[in-house]
Amino acid sequence: MLQKDKRKDILDIFFLFFFVALSGANTTFAHAESWEKHFVENEEEIPTNKFRAFYFNEQTSGILRHTEIVDRPVINFVRNDFYNIDAEYFGAYWIGYLEFEKETTMTISVYQSRSESKIFINGKNVFSDEDLTESKEKDYTFEPGKHKVEIQYISNYSSASFLVNIHPQIAEYNEASLRETLNTISNPEILYCGAYESDNFDMSVEVNLKHSDRKKVLFLSSYQPIIWKIKNANSSNIATVIVSSHGKESTVEGLSDETNLIYYRNIPSVYKIKPKRSSSASKNNFKNLAYIIQDLTGYKPNGFSGGYGLKSISVPETVLDKKLYSQFGLKFSKAKTFTGKSTKSRLDKVFE
Repeated sequence: MLQKDKRKDILDIFFLFFFVALSGANTTFAHAESWEKHFVENEEEIPTNKFRAFYFNEQTSGILRHTEIVDRPVINFVRNDFYNIDAEYFGAYWIGYLEFEKETTMTISVYQSRSESKIFINGKNVFSDEDLTESKEKDYTFEPGKHKVEIQYISNYSSASFLVNIHPQIAEYNEASLRETLNTISNPEILYCGAYESDNFDMSVEVNLKHSDRKKVLFLSSYQPIIWKIKNANSSNIATVIVSSHGKESTVEGLSDETNLIYYRNIPSVYKIKPKRSSSASKNNFKNLAYIIQDLTGYKPNGFSGGYGLKSISVPETVLDKKLYSQFGLKFSKAKTFTGKSTKSRLDKVFE
């Protein structure tokens, strides 16, 4: 009996030391310091309103593989497709100054797959000493002047996807406010472009809009965040762009100042026109998408483009006419004006 008690005491002491050591290790990691001294040799290397990126393999103690100037902290690749660094051990460090003329509140939106990251502004951890392991967003107020922004990142999966988007605060539209805004545009050309994700390293997708004389309403929808880069926007008569994705990490570049940019999360991400007798029960299908867009705008879409993983795309790829809509049991209706939320049920609208 005494022998058993002695063994129990020894085990209790062992586990006590084990958990103390474990707690100490976690505390040290949670309060990790800046990596600047490991990568930056002088202040002149740090750009303003851009970032210097440093990429390395975690298994080689941070030995630098490549450095470059980038617009934002972002990576997106699989296996060892980037500088022969295994994605599971890929590490990155971004540093740059953001400059503001007046007090400005911005939203910091973070998208990441299986990985760990930290964000420092002026030496302080933005997310209260947490090690980020999932997508998050937070508002942050910048005082006038320059602010040093640092991002640390380590992947732990065979694909590495990470994006930090520091952007002006976004007022999300609800269904009623979106419908009210869109109904002010007379006889627009309604275009839709959908994707699951970007296939580019910087999560961008180049959108080449085909010219027409009509005012355009462009829906851009994706599952993962995308940096949509609109080409020839000034000559394409874009009245409004509606962006939809799971978070606020997606953004649109290349728009003119006259174009209204709207964020609305409830547009399905559809990247293929499926046949009428599709076995899929998902709401993410073309027929449901067409009804949603008509309910919001008063018109069914005139053009469709999409793909699972995109690098670039022409809009529209497919012109939606009466013949195509008839294949889905849909009528290509004339314009409708909505003054409020539709009172019809989904059953009532099946054969509209």
